[in-house]
Amino acid sequence: MDFTVAEISEVALRISDATNGIPRKDRKYLFKKFKQCFTGQEAVTWLLQNSSAQTRQQAVVLGQILLKKGTHSMIIFINSLFNKIF
Repeated sequence: MDFTVAEISEVALRISDATNGIPRKDRKYLFKKFKQCFTGQEAVTWLLQNSSAQTRQQAVVLGQILLKKGTHSMIIFINSLFNKIF
């Protein structure tokens, strides 16, 4: 599925919403601290629950697009972001 620039921008705004967006918290990963972030798995689940994607694979692709655009700070756990799709 191809996502338009408008769709990607709209999803990025919804993710950032303080009330309904993806909940963020401080985390530690590989002895580093990351402030106010979320995991790839949390992003995929949120994208599915909020009708931004119809399948896990679409949610992963959309999450990758957002990550490449630098829209959000995510800790990537390869198995959880890809969710063993590939």
